[in-house]
Amino acid sequence: MSLDIVQACPDTFCRQAIGCNQVFPCPPIYMNLGDTLSVTIINNLAERTSVHWHGIVQTDSVEMDGAGILTQCEILPGGSFTYTFTPPDSGTYWYHSHSSTQYIDGLRGSLVIFNPANPFTYQYQSLVELYDWYHLPTSILLPEYLASLTGDEPVPDSVLLNAVGQSGCTVCPYSEIQVPHNSVIRLRLVNSAAMAIISFSIDGFQLTVIEVDGIEVVPTTFDVVRLNAAQRYSVLVTANKDPGVYLMRAEMDPTIFATPPPVTLALGHFVIVGEGTVVPQAPVITPPLLNPIVLSANFNIPPAITNPNAIPFVESPTVLTPLVPIPVPQRTTTYPVVLSFAPLLARQNANAGFLNGI
Repeated sequence: MSLDIVQACPDTFCRQAIGCNQVFPCPPIYMNLGDTLSVTIINNLAERTSVHWHGIVQTDSVEMDGAGILTQCEILPGGSFTYTFTPPDSGTYWYHSHSSTQYIDGLRGSLVIFNPANPFTYQYQSLVELYDWYHLPTSILLPEYLASLTGDEPVPDSVLLNAVGQSGCTVCPYSEIQVPHNSVIRLRLVNSAAMAIISFSIDGFQLTVIEVDGIEVVPTTFDVVRLNAAQRYSVLVTANKDPGVYLMRAEMDPTIFATPPPVTLALGHFVIVGEGTVVPQAPVITPPLLNPIVLSANFNIPPAITNPNAIPFVESPTVLTPLVPIPVPQRTTTYPVVLSFAPLLARQNANAGFLNGI
């Protein structure tokens, strides 16, 4: 897989971004549990890079974890490196650059490991990739952030749903997922954002959670699933409504930024198709829920953009129960870890974080 600088216009604003094999966004990787993954990264960028396989337990292959400088030497410009490992678990994961801020510029994608002994019933599945998007490259944003005395993170310009968003457009693009009428589809939600907390919902449909970060759980149903950065959920959706176009919503929490992002909502089309039925082009108008059930790790959530008067019922992820309980390992040793921040002279007094003084 070659890494290249490409032109990207995901929300109709065009900029230079990192693509894979000359394409933006980078492709998903699909494999079965028990398969060995082998990916050769060819670095055509003008800077060093590395690729981390987020969520994969690398018990016997730590050198393949992809944490640049920590578990491997970074891949030099013009160089290449082959990652080879056998994941021990099925589930929904993702890969991204572990060098500087490259993944925010586009070096990220999903990794799906199918379970041959899948315990759930569904006929189709699809990825839903969610992330914040910046119109300026991080080569500009990062120095400004490190020199900041406030510590305020850069504010994204928009949010993308499957690499498509709507920013300042009149004729806007929309991502689309098609599903046959009366079937069940598994949606694998991945929040690969830099900072954003993103809520996902589909107008008129409930989301039954069956997987959290690679762990299969007892099915539990919600109206909205709220994902922190790097989180993954699998949800089942039953396409039991009339054929038509229903709106998927990726809503970014504006309250975690110093100032609200200019665009905090991305829409996509969830299209139910029926045999011999012509699907109307206009989205189905669905009244917003007054009391949506929201899966969220934070009970203090902002009002929904589509219905600011809604009073949500918030459920913590702790209500989810693994299908196969995993016992907590017994503690044998305690190691203190102290996190501190201070200006670093070697970086022109830019703010830096330290773990135990390092």
